[in-house]
Amino acid sequence: MLIPKAPFTWRVIALPLSYPWDSSVSGPPDINLPLSAERSPPPPLQQQPPWNPDTDILHVCVGPQIYKTPVDNSISLPKATGGGGGGGGSGGRKCVKRVNAVWGAWFFFTFYFRPALSDKSKAKIVRGCRGVSGFEKSDLNLDVFMVQHDMENMYMWVFKERPENALGKMQLRSYMNGHSRQGERPFPFCADKGFTRSHRMQRKHYRGLSNPQCIHGVELVHSPNLMSLDEEDRRRWVELTGRDLNFSIPPEASDFGSWRGLPITEFELERLPSLPSKKQLNGSGLNDVEAG
Repeated sequence: MLIPKAPFTWRVIALPLSYPWDSSVSGPPDINLPLSAERSPPPPLQQQPPWNPDTDILHVCVGPQIYKTPVDNSISLPKATGGGGGGGGSGGRKCVKRVNAVWGAWFFFTFYFRPALSDKSKAKIVRGCRGVSGFEKSDLNLDVFMVQHDMENMYMWVFKERPENALGKMQLRSYMNGHSRQGERPFPFCADKGFTRSHRMQRKHYRGLSNPQCIHGVELVHSPNLMSLDEEDRRRWVELTGRDLNFSIPPEASDFGSWRGLPITEFELERLPSLPSKKQLNGSGLNDVEAG
């Protein structure tokens, strides 16, 4: 049987001002004594631990945590790798190889091609170590265009003797589409400079291509004059290509498509490691070659 509890009643007790709990008295009251009892005296001072002024004080606080990443000083400034190109596994070699390949692509498209300008705008251009400048978007002759497929073939024809120094198939296409890392020299004929793209095909053998884009406002320079460039850049270009400095691009270079059938591993630079697929984890598909 449940017994109901009695209602709780608050009781207010008025204490005199002279009660021992006066604020002038330091120390807390003894809760074990009744209200009418005298408060217990404070503990004697000698029971408190003595203070030693010579004791060292340790201040503990939480400050910002700074993590320092070790710097690999073995990576030097990128130089031309020449024709050997052994397959080393160090990060420094991969970095230098990529920097050289991107620089070589920028050099080729900058000096072996040029903006197609209207006749009245040709006097405005300025030629320097970074290519042609001084023109505006309205100065471009967009009726002149080149097929990206042909430009890719010409690029690989130049690096035919030393393909290990060239960008891979997918990297080359990505670079020409305007993708580059911070600090790398970008493709010189990008949309923000006024160069446009289309799919206007003029010849039958372009049919069936996966990416037959045309870049408008660009024309070929078969044999550019590179003697005004820095000597270091000229030497680097010769070492990357394995050719003489003053070589010319022949008309058949645009049809040099045999490189597209070679395994991608011969041209592709090292990529970031990716997670293996279920097919690879099962032990099959390890020798598959990425389709271009």
